Amino acid sequence: MIANLDSPAFVPTLEDISAILEDAVEQGASDIILKHLSPPIMKLHGQWHPIEDLPAISIGELQELIRTMIGEQKYADFEREKEADFRLSTPQHAFRVNASFQRGGPKLTFRPVPKAPPALQDLQLLEEDRILPVLKQLIELPRGLILITGGTGSGKSTTLAAMIHHINQHYRRNIVTIEDPIEFVHEDQKAIIAQREIGSDTHGFAQALRGVLRQTPDIILVGEMRDPETIEAAITAAETGHLVISTVHTNNAPGSISRIVDAMPEGRTNQIRTQLAATLKGVITQQLVPRADGEGRQVALEIMLVNQPIQQLITGGEGNLNKYYDDMATREADGTTLMDRQLAVAVQQKIVTAASAESRVMQPERYTRYLQNLPASQQRPSTPRNAWTRP
Repeated sequence: MIANLDSPAFVPTLEDISAILEDAVEQGASDIILKHLSPPIMKLHGQWHPIEDLPAISIGELQELIRTMIGEQKYADFEREKEADFRLSTPQHAFRVNASFQRGGPKLTFRPVPKAPPALQDLQLLEEDRILPVLKQLIELPRGLILITGGTGSGKSTTLAAMIHHINQHYRRNIVTIEDPIEFVHEDQKAIIAQREIGSDTHGFAQALRGVLRQTPDIILVGEMRDPETIEAAITAAETGHLVISTVHTNNAPGSISRIVDAMPEGRTNQIRTQLAATLKGVITQQLVPRADGEGRQVALEIMLVNQPIQQLITGGEGNLNKYYDDMATREADGTTLMDRQLAVAVQQKIVTAASAESRVMQPERYTRYLQNLPASQQRPSTPRNAWTRP
């Protein structure tokens, strides 16, 4: 219980903020924002709402909160860099936190994450009988590169955590993760898992990747391939017999290839295409679409499994998305899945509205054909328990 909220002398403590965050999560919030001179706000089912009966917070109060959360040394780094990412645990929940500056004062963005990683079955996938075996097939590969892509807030970290959790439950593997920050904490089950956080355990993705091969990993999780050095190191690790899993911010599977190639300096693009064609095994792109019943969001996946024609498109520098999609559309029997198919299935099953789906389709004509030709599926329960509704 938070006391004295109506008092002008109220100065929020970490315990007060923890109570605010926990109450917001219990209401179903996917994000909570604190910024100076404004009351806290939370995102419920894709819409922002003020948290009622809470006062605005001053710059000084936010500064003290951040200092308490991360300590003096990291706070000094935050003031210098103007950005910080970290994990915060409250008695009931855990949060990924971004600290930044706006209008000269701090801003905190909290995203709740479950304290325990989800199982693949918790994702409540559309066409689960088709999709789940493909995710298991990819994560059980002995070597290669797997990419999870999507926009900010599309649930990439949740899918990554579920895949790692699957290995941890079933296989004896040595897994090293490099994260910024650590979100889901994995306890050793069958696997051995070392989780390294940027800032506290290593200085950066590229540096951690340079040393990771001496740690004899079977699987390497790279939180994000965000710069040329990290991209090269991750692909090299995949070339040398490791399974590497990472994320890229793109909204379709073929576009992730262009994003990686375009990130490289001039003169290195041909080599990276060759390496990427040889190592890339699959790309999973996802979106979270508001459910028609207002109860959370539904995940929709696009899965591109890399075969010889896709490899030839990569090495040839082909950037025409339609050529990738034409090949993918012919291979649905092997688990390859287009986003337009998943959106059509969601509309058929009345899980999402037609308007929500149509705003996210990649190829409208193909989406329409799916709506017309896919066999009607059994409708799901209206309020499934899944990883996207709330932690």
